[in-house]
Amino acid sequence: MSQTSRAGPVSIRIDSGRTQITPASLAAPWPMVLSAFSSPPRAMATLISLPVPSGLPATSSSVANTPKESVGFLLKGVVGATSKEMLQQLSIYANTKQEVVVDMSGLLRIDFNAVGGFFEVIRAIHLSQKRVILSNLNELVAALLEVFGMTKHAILMRKKTA
Repeated sequence: MSQTSRAGPVSIRIDSGRTQITPASLAAPWPMVLSAFSSPPRAMATLISLPVPSGLPATSSSVANTPKESVGFLLKGVVGATSKEMLQQLSIYANTKQEVVVDMSGLLRIDFNAVGGFFEVIRAIHLSQKRVILSNLNELVAALLEVFGMTKHAILMRKKTA
C-alpha cells in the first residue's frame, strides 16, 4: 500500500513502512529516505514542528556573533609617537595588578619609532616583579616584538586563527 501527501514544498510518501520526504525543488531521482519514520505524515509534521524550549542555551551561531569582552588593558589603533598617554595609562593600570594582561586585539600596528617606548613600559612593568601577558597579537606586531626581544619580558600570545 502506498500513500502520498503534499504539504507545501515537501512531498511525503509512505510505502511499505518506509517514509520518503522529497523537497519539491528536487527532481524525483533525489528523494531523502528516512526509514526510521514509519508513522503517518501528520505525526511526522507534528514531530518536526515542535517548539524549541526558551530555556535552552544559546546556539553556537548566536554566540559567535556576540562580541567578546576584552580581558585586561585594551590597546587600540596604532602605537606611535603620539601614544605616550596610552602607554602612561598602561603603566597606571599595571600598578594595580600582579598579572598584567594587555589585550592587543584592537591594535593594528606599532610604529617602528615607537617600539622602544612600548618596550620600556613593558620592561618596567616586568622589572617590578609582575607577569606581563600580551594577548591577541596579530602576526605583524608579534614579529616586531619578537625581533626586539620582548619575549624576555612578556608572554606573547598570537590571535587564534579559524
